[in-house]
Amino acid sequence: MTFVTKILVALLIGGLFQARAQERSETPKEREKKATEAPRAAPPSQERQQPAVSRPPARDVAPRIAGESSTRLGTGVPLREPSSNEGLRSSRLGAAQGEEIRRVFLSVQDGLADASIGRFSPHFGSHISLALRGGESGTYSANQAYYVLESYLRSHKLVEFSFETVSESGANPYATGGAGFAAKGGRESAQVYVALSRAGERWVITQINIY
Repeated sequence: MTFVTKILVALLIGGLFQARAQERSETPKEREKKATEAPRAAPPSQERQQPAVSRPPARDVAPRIAGESSTRLGTGVPLREPSSNEGLRSSRLGAAQGEEIRRVFLSVQDGLADASIGRFSPHFGSHISLALRGGESGTYSANQAYYVLESYLRSHKLVEFSFETVSESGANPYATGGAGFAAKGGRESAQVYVALSRAGERWVITQINIY
């Protein structure tokens, strides 16, 4: 062993004795303090993995429009519902037309029963088809129809008449009823048929049959 080596070994041994002596001189509290002050390695961060949540596919839903609640099946297309105002106007219009039709037929019934053509002649259309049993038949203007009917009822006296059936539906409402004519030694029965048509804003008489 060389001289230099001996010196190094001596220094190393001296350092070890000095460190042990220092450790012996430290109190337990000082050693505990050193242990707590030593940096601690932070645990590796672990990312919390959320379980994958499956979501249902988005539906193609059509926006709902105010006042439109019905939907055509399978298309998502809103259907427009008729408003209550439209239904009310429709019902009022139908009621008004039905009342006008009944008023026209009532005037015909009263006029024929009293042989007074003037009671229903204001409801004549521009042309009227007449078919009168034992009298004239054909299509006449309103004025001509007035005089033909007046002449007919003078020679064929109605003693009893009323409408028994009234139809207010369709483009040509009609009414039918039985009539009785005074005849020599008795009475003759007949049927009366009256039909209406729409002319502008009015219902007018377009056909009168007595058969």
